[in-house]
Amino acid sequence: MSALPKGLISREMTKGVAGVTTVRNTLLPVSQAPFAPDGNNRVIFEIPSLHNAFLTQRSYFTFTLKTNANTTKFFRGPMCPFKRMVVKAPNGQILEDLNDFHLFTKVKDVLYKSKCDLESEFATTKSSLSVDQAMWDTEQQTFIEGSGVPVIFKPHSGLLGEEQQFFIPVNQIASSAGYALHIELHLLDAQDFVYSTAATTPSYQITAMTYETELAQLSNELMRDVIGTKQIAIPYKYVRSHHNQLHGQQSYNVRITDAAQNLENTYSIIHKPLTI
Repeated sequence: MSALPKGLISREMTKGVAGVTTVRNTLLPVSQAPFAPDGNNRVIFEIPSLHNAFLTQRSYFTFTLKTNANTTKFFRGPMCPFKRMVVKAPNGQILEDLNDFHLFTKVKDVLYKSKCDLESEFATTKSSLSVDQAMWDTEQQTFIEGSGVPVIFKPHSGLLGEEQQFFIPVNQIASSAGYALHIELHLLDAQDFVYSTAATTPSYQITAMTYETELAQLSNELMRDVIGTKQIAIPYKYVRSHHNQLHGQQSYNVRITDAAQNLENTYSIIHKPLTI
């Protein structure tokens, strides 16, 4: 007869199936750094098709941003030096193509992020939307010092951004080209991102850029039992931009023809041709 109470006796443990583990990988661009709007102005990443792996929404880009002179200043807004983002499948099919990416990023940050969100992210994103002009003027001086300032950039992408509600099964994408997803980031023209307070021509460059990926990796048993050989359909939002020119008239009717389905939002952005 045992002297121990029944509540203190441990039960026999049933052996379970290994679950999901998260793995972080740092991907380097396949194109050569440094990147500049008047030189190598396209950053390319290729995401490999890893075994039993799913790309999560907690992936983001990092880069070091540097200006060319003390008189070079940034336009107010998010630190997004990219005018276009393209995501392709290995067979060349375009999965997502975001034009005017810098404008769309500014709209999303202004309309959908609170002041607390912007202030808490300022140390890493360097978005000037949450600070006053005096603090921003002081901060801009650091972009000319040393090798530049490190920046974290989370893309407002329907496929790869935080709005995506599903993991991307990079393990099931046919990788005959050697990768599962091909990402292109086109740098913004200098006059649309920076300006000069003197006669110096403003410019900037990006170095040390990476894509910090988080992968959810399933065990072989869980992958076989849960997914097997089924195809996975991943819904995601898509953004299209349409350009119209205003020529000084007091009224203007915009007519857009687009074969969009399940339309959620439309945004009207009015800006000067050469500035944000």
